[in-house]
Amino acid sequence: MFQLEEVIDIAVRLEENAAAVYRQAMDRVDQNAFKSVLQWIIDEEKQHARWFNDLRQQAATAANPIERAMNREMLAQMIGEKSFSLDQVDFSALADADALIDVLVEFEKDTILFYEMLSGFIQEAEVLAGLRTIIDEKKRHITHLEAQRPAP
Repeated sequence: MFQLEEVIDIAVRLEENAAAVYRQAMDRVDQNAFKSVLQWIIDEEKQHARWFNDLRQQAATAANPIERAMNREMLAQMIGEKSFSLDQVDFSALADADALIDVLVEFEKDTILFYEMLSGFIQEAEVLAGLRTIIDEKKRHITHLEAQRPAP
């Protein structure tokens, strides 16, 4: 049903939405430790969006333009400006850098769950492989976030 390009469009939208939330959060937090973690994650989200855009170039398909337009519209309605678990976060109320990293990791996990759910709508092996690549990239993101935790 979905083409890899459409899945990548979702990934780009999610990365951009998250970066926007993180930029807003930088204006709301005072601690430099928070700002440095947020700047790191903003840079990562931008890099991921570029990575996904490059992947889109490789995945260009000749799908039915009507089907592609319908799928993109449906996906746009599903995602919109959502940033999953980030939507209700009050970054100014976080107690420490660990709490901030917990929030960021939760977002990455939510994104992975979304992609895993989406995989049920994908029939082509190549598209599923592309989605698994995206999921692996999100898992790498979690690993990097965990490495940002302050030493005990």
